[in-house]
This record gives sequence, structure tokens and C-alpha cells, in this order.
Amino acid sequence: NGAILGMSKAEVKHKFDEIVDFSGCAKYIDTPVKRYSSGMMVRLGFAVAAFLEPEILIVDEVLAVGDVEFQQACIGKMKDVSQGGRTVLFVSHNMASIKSLCHRGILLDQGTMDFDGTVTDCVERYLDMSLKVDDDGNVPISASTTNTSLVKVTKIKLFDQSGRPTTKIPFKGPMILELEIDSKENLKNLLFDVRICNTDGIQLVHAMNQYESQEISSLSEGLNRFKCAIQNQLQPGKYNMTIGVHKSDGATLDFVEHVVEFDVLEVASDSNDGFGYTFQLGFVRFESKWEKIS
Repeated sequence: NGAILGMSKAEVKHKFDEIVDFSGCAKYIDTPVKRYSSGMMVRLGFAVAAFLEPEILIVDEVLAVGDVEFQQACIGKMKDVSQGGRTVLFVSHNMASIKSLCHRGILLDQGTMDFDGTVTDCVERYLDMSLKVDDDGNVPISASTTNTSLVKVTKIKLFDQSGRPTTKIPFKGPMILELEIDSKENLKNLLFDVRICNTDGIQLVHAMNQYESQEISSLSEGLNRFKCAIQNQLQPGKYNMTIGVHKSDGATLDFVEHVVEFDVLEVASDSNDGFGYTFQLGFVRFESKWEKIS
């Protein structure tokens, strides 16, 4: 692999121990590569490329594999390469990693360059490209990231605690979702989930029928309507929702990402609760009980 990437035999031999140590595959280095998992192959491949000292290092989703220690090692190595005057082209759908590593963002759409500018502007444009529900909550047909044609989420509407359609949720105000799901046949033992992400695409909240041991786990042939009330502990800011329908074995039937955008306001719906602490630290504000014990 090193030779294919342009390293001489002497270079490979000289850096062999460093490459193996960095990859974390030392215990398996004598095992035929055909028996490696895809994650192990990526780890070893990145380790080889990282020690090439190339003018341009192209890294495609390498942070999607490996444990936290390996990911941190990768990030450190890429920073070392870039600070040494060389170029790192980092390809990823992880917005937080892109923001932490890069200072320039390029967005590709259907193989052509759609945007070239600052990372912050690039991430915002990427997230804005996601298909959204219309004013009536209808989900675009092509919005699904994964779909089996057996089940389709057709409508998603967000309501406040007064039952009014909204995209502005008061601080600590509950969020109420109404979903319409079209099914081609009767299905049982299903998982329905809602994921709330920030503008970096990081999942902050996950709600699922199974967590609450609720009996709502089936679909009838035709159109099904559901209501889901979610307790809101989010800090003020911008967020979006992803909706999924899955079989009990984890197989996804329909998955629509970032289709509902909403804001959590600094102002609470009742009392002055939203005014005493309007600045944002973190994304979720948990309840805490304080008492003096001495």
C-alpha cells in the first residue's frame, strides 16, 4: 500500500513501526489483510497515508471508524500536516469535525461545486439544502435518506402547548409533533424515533416509543396518524428534527433528515422564567437541585 501511494521500500521499512503503532493494529499485523474488518483497513490505510508526508493529504470520512483515541490521533495528525505548510482535503458529513479542522469549506452538489467560502457559511448552506416540510407539514417525496417504499412519512407538523402550529417554541415549552405515516401493509413491532440536532448536525436529543415502554408500535395498511409530546429542556437556539421508522431488528423503513426546523426562544410561555438566564451554555438545560449541607 505504501508503494502504491509512492513510498520507497526504504521509506516503508524506516516508518513501518510508526505506521503500525499509529494504526493500533499491531496485534493483527501478521494476519492477512483480507481478514481485516473495513474499519481496520481504514485505520491502517490512514496510518500509511499520514506518514507519507504528501503535499496534499485527502481524507475521506476516516473519522467514521475507530474508537475515540484513534479519532483524536487522526485529528492531531491532520493538524500537524496542515501546520507544516501542507494541504489537508477533509471530506465528511460530520459538521462539527469540519468546523474544528478546516478554515475553508467547499460544497459539492451532484458532482459540481455549489459553494466555496468560510466553513461556517458552507455548513449553513449544506444544512439549508436539506428538503423541508411545507407550510402544511407535507414531507417532500424525495426527502428520505433511506426508504424501502413500504412505509413513508408523509406529514410532520409541530405544535406548541396551546395546540397552535409553530416553528417557535417558548423556552421550556413542550413540543408536540403530529405525524402521518403511509404504510403499504399491516406492520407490527416497529420503532418510531425523533432526533433533534443543532445547526452543526450533532444529535442532541433522541426520543423513541420503545424508551417509554409504550404500546404504539404498529402500522395499519393505509394512512396512520400519531402524536408525540416531547419535554423541552433545550437552550435557546436553532434546531432541526429527523424522523425515522424502523423494524425491531434495526432495519430502517423510512428516514427523513433535518426536515423540520424550529427555534427555542429565550422567553418562556408563562412567567418570567426566560429572562433571568438568556445566554447559552451547552445545548440542554437539565433541572438541578441545590442545597447547603454545611
